[in-house]
Amino acid sequence: MNISYQKWFEARITHTYFPDAICPVLDIQPLSATRTRLKNFNILAKKKGNVFSMYLGYDPSKTLQLTEALQGLDSVFFQVTMQDIHFFNYTQIPSLGEQEVFYFQNGINQNNADLLQKEDFVSKADILPLKPWNFTVSVPKKEVEIEIKDRSGEVITQKKWDGTLVSQLPVDLSVFGTGVYEVWIDGVLSETVLCTQGLPENCLGILCLDTSTLPMVNEEEATFSLDFKTRSVFWQYQVVVSDMRKIQVQDLKVTGTDKTVFDGPVSRSIVGGQNAKVFTSPQPLPLFKVPGQSPQLEIAYTNDFSNRKNRLEIKLPNPETEDLIQVEEGGKKSLLTTTIIYV
Repeated sequence: MNISYQKWFEARITHTYFPDAICPVLDIQPLSATRTRLKNFNILAKKKGNVFSMYLGYDPSKTLQLTEALQGLDSVFFQVTMQDIHFFNYTQIPSLGEQEVFYFQNGINQNNADLLQKEDFVSKADILPLKPWNFTVSVPKKEVEIEIKDRSGEVITQKKWDGTLVSQLPVDLSVFGTGVYEVWIDGVLSETVLCTQGLPENCLGILCLDTSTLPMVNEEEATFSLDFKTRSVFWQYQVVVSDMRKIQVQDLKVTGTDKTVFDGPVSRSIVGGQNAKVFTSPQPLPLFKVPGQSPQLEIAYTNDFSNRKNRLEIKLPNPETEDLIQVEEGGKKSLLTTTIIYV
């Protein structure tokens, strides 16, 4: 049978660190169970560049009816993985704990239906505790009623438990599979968790596509975005003027991409016992993969051949993001990237 495909869903991954905000370092792949379900529903999932799309397969001799074609599909889940080990360095998001993951979903943003994260950019608000399908719930030392609810608020398991006898209640959600679940104790929400298994080490988060809220009109395409913001850190340049230059430096100045004058110079001994003039931005500056303009070093100097003051302007390189240094001043912690410049 011939099959035609109609585009149904599209999600763009943006990141302000990269040119034109096109993020090339995140991948989206269906979880194992979702891959099987997509195949059964004749749905293709593809990613090209920073765009993740899904296509519905149908018999071209018949009119595609989305409601009918997607009946019973419900929610499907995808893993968002990092292809760059330094992703957290240049992204304005907190580090994840060992049992934490970011959770993205259509319809989760109350102010903008096009966003897959809770705020304008991915943030701490999108982090959920990660648990396997089999886990335990800590119970207070008394008799309680414990309910486990799914994302829709439906109670899927309920049990009375005597916490004076056993303080841990075993929970098995394997029959329900991957999803967000709420633990309620005596009618009070205790915790919200994401249950799944088999995620790779480079998994950043889980994307849930709730098909029940997507357009069911053939001419309407669901378009969303997953948005990340570049991290702002202090920029520091350590300028070393070689003795081979045979010059006498009269003045040094570093200006940023926005013409901000850096603080300094401060004399400091760096690696190898070299004497450097250190310049630091007065406030954190956003990191960019390719900055529109380069910071600039201005040098005023004389030499052994003339007392005339000469000037030299040098474009400084973009800060590296491989190694960020944590600094603390006035009880406030900040991040700093430093670059050694040899003149």
